[in-house]
Amino acid sequence: MGNVSSGYGPQGARFAFDSSVEQQRIDDPLAGRGQAGSRPVFGAHGPRPPGMNFVSGNPRASSQPFNYGAYPSGGNSALAHNNFFPSNSATPGRKTADIFGGFFQSENGNCATISAIKASMQRFGQKPTDIFKDVKKTANGYHVTMRDGKTVDLTRQELQQATQHAGLKGSDPAMIKDASFIYAVSAKRAQNENHEGSGHSYAKALDSLKNGEYTKDVFVRLGLKDHVRQGTLRDLQSGMVGTIDKDVGGAGTAHSMAVIGGMEERWGKVGQRATAGKISDGRGHEWKENVLVLT
Repeated sequence: MGNVSSGYGPQGARFAFDSSVEQQRIDDPLAGRGQAGSRPVFGAHGPRPPGMNFVSGNPRASSQPFNYGAYPSGGNSALAHNNFFPSNSATPGRKTADIFGGFFQSENGNCATISAIKASMQRFGQKPTDIFKDVKKTANGYHVTMRDGKTVDLTRQELQQATQHAGLKGSDPAMIKDASFIYAVSAKRAQNENHEGSGHSYAKALDSLKNGEYTKDVFVRLGLKDHVRQGTLRDLQSGMVGTIDKDVGGAGTAHSMAVIGGMEERWGKVGQRATAGKISDGRGHEWKENVLVLT
């Protein structure tokens, strides 16, 4: 499970979350809901929802949550790493040609990071320079300035590490390349912020993205804290771009999915229309689905 930043307030006000939506969720008859990355509204002493950490497989074959094999796919694996640089094949600001199948999760534990990247690409554009304020080549790699003013310096070797670690698959090599770069930057910011004690190790930062994360934390690490808010199912069903977190294969299978055009993304395929659900920890605690939308 990913750590929750101590900077979050109970209603997430620092991150432009709608206070009326938060109050509605406080008043909900259930104990609370899985707020991806925020301090739970159901009280400091109550159980916390699990981080998003599910990959498709056979969820009923194991009673242990978050312990599923990789989703089988015939899609391309991550690209060769020599002369790696974000794709220049996409027009700046242009939405992706196939946001569902172009790239998708194939390994366990990093669904939150991938769903946030997918939603961000659909909202702002495919290229890293659409997501981030600026990307410059340096002697050793890349200097990235995020929309919130934070900067990271990423080496070429770290980019190669992240590309292999993310394990993205899909039908669009250029999109895989761009998404892998964004993933690498997210991991670098995690290291810079000592996420889960990873301050001295980029490899540990990468591992921290694969052990179950709160989706809002991912958007913050992408520099988008001023461009995301808590949302509702109605927001997603009306066409807003965002993510939904809920169980997809029984208790303890919390999974984060991008929602595009009102439809959930399921491992490279168009899934069902965004619907209500629950997040459970496999120990009898349940929360309502968690929705984040990009503004």
